[in-house]
Amino acid sequence: MSLGKIVWYLALLIIPCCTFLLGLKRKSSCAVIRAPFGYSSELSLTNETLWATAQKLCSKRYLVVSIILAVFSLWFYTILPAETMAQLSVSGITVVMFQMVVMIFVIATVEVGLRNVLHPKQKKAKK
Repeated sequence: MSLGKIVWYLALLIIPCCTFLLGLKRKSSCAVIRAPFGYSSELSLTNETLWATAQKLCSKRYLVVSIILAVFSLWFYTILPAETMAQLSVSGITVVMFQMVVMIFVIATVEVGLRNVLHPKQKKAKK
């Protein structure tokens, strides 16, 4: 395995590693609203309850997704062609795009979770 491939493998693990570290950070030190590493969105900044719920949802999902991203990134990289520099670049871009789509999905699910807390669905009464 060449040095270039090893560097690409490590580069592709930057997003999963950062996601994992943010998940840990949010789990431990984001009790105060508007904390520096907290999950801040318009909805999460509404009140303390939504802030705490956002941190809880986000930290759990970030921790799980970071592990999944790391495994799939390395797996994708082993199945995608990487013989030439062009193939290596295309493979790297493919993996990073996959990681970005997954992270957007995670953020969307946190927002949906916050909306469900803010406006819980009422069960229909049986007739």
